Amino acid sequence: MHLLFLYVGLPLGGIETLLVRLSTAMQRSGARVSVLLATRRADPGLLAELRQHASVAFLDEFLPPGPWRPIHAKPLTRFVLPLNVAALREWLGGAPDVCHAPDTTSLMFASRLATAVDLGRVTAGVYHDREYLFEDTGNRYVDWGHSLFRALPAENVVFFNETSVRVHEQRFGRDFSASPVSPIGVDLDRWHGRTLGRRSDRVISIGRLTPFKTYNTHMIDTIARLKATGLPLRYEIYGTGECEEALRQQIVRLGVEDLISLKGAIAYEHIQDVLAGALAFVGSGTALIEASAAGVPAIVGIEHVEDATTYGFLHQLTGLSYHDQGLPFTTTTFDDCLRSLYEGSDAAYEDVARRAVHRAEDFSLARTTRAFLKLMSPAGARAFQFPKLGIPGWVCLNASMVTLIWRSRRGHAKFFARHSNVDVR
Repeated sequence: MHLLFLYVGLPLGGIETLLVRLSTAMQRSGARVSVLLATRRADPGLLAELRQHASVAFLDEFLPPGPWRPIHAKPLTRFVLPLNVAALREWLGGAPDVCHAPDTTSLMFASRLATAVDLGRVTAGVYHDREYLFEDTGNRYVDWGHSLFRALPAENVVFFNETSVRVHEQRFGRDFSASPVSPIGVDLDRWHGRTLGRRSDRVISIGRLTPFKTYNTHMIDTIARLKATGLPLRYEIYGTGECEEALRQQIVRLGVEDLISLKGAIAYEHIQDVLAGALAFVGSGTALIEASAAGVPAIVGIEHVEDATTYGFLHQLTGLSYHDQGLPFTTTTFDDCLRSLYEGSDAAYEDVARRAVHRAEDFSLARTTRAFLKLMSPAGARAFQFPKLGIPGWVCLNASMVTLIWRSRRGHAKFFARHSNVDVR
């Protein structure tokens, strides 16, 4: 069995860490794993770990000599650059059984490569509940993304929570009941026997600082309120992104510079050091699951939410959807969750930590691996043909992306902010 992953790069993030974990698990299950990255942006620790279990290559290795080499990493060039087809075929060693594209850009990347080499049965992942809910229709690049997603058989689309299935069925008017639904698996063995949470004054968040992760803003307000009532908890925010400066200004405005720190990016191998001794973790995505698996009480940061509410602790919820707005769970405040941990007994805290570890088992990497092994079976993903697009079409696609970027920077297009502009309720 040969599984090919296509992705843009390997910086530290939820999809990236899953790609590494899943490559490891699939290789141990007997599959041959290859990973082709469009750029060389990568976390050194993640890349080193990935190379132990997969054949890794970068797009620039398959570009023939020419003036285009210095600009290969530019997103606008990936659809029109020439390819050294012979070298790419040699690296692949024959068509893979399944090629998996984790997001929109990767699926477009796959459609370009498919004009030159056989990628086998192409599959796509819906790792975010709004991944394909594009606005700005009428733009060639946006419409092409929609066309690719519509062309995929339902069996070839992997969803990672129940909400994603529902909202994409509503938007596209399709039945995705044949699509596999799998958790974004966490390697529980990494945390086996460890309980890193402690009754302390440290609260941690790890993740990209993007507009839809509104919990960072709400937590800053929470820390300020708790300080005013005599509970000076410290809040450490790890990550970078476009909201960093706004968060910094909010911290100064509320006068909590002594309690809240923006720590910047964190290397993958240092996450466990940061989690050690934390009272709680606040966030979403795979980082929340990792913290829960490590025995750190995990407080759900609801994405997009405008008021400072949470569903509470991850272990209090059921199912694979946990950070979306409009889920059928009661809400509470960050203040109450943090007070219950800090002011409760050691025994009560240890019970919450045990429940956190147990809940993380629902997101086991073993479940995700089984889903991908089934995807590679004869009864899994189906063969299909990408919609045709000639050379003039690729040039037009490139031009429409330039237009889309230009309009987005001026606030006239929402494609690049689609994870935060669509109500899933």
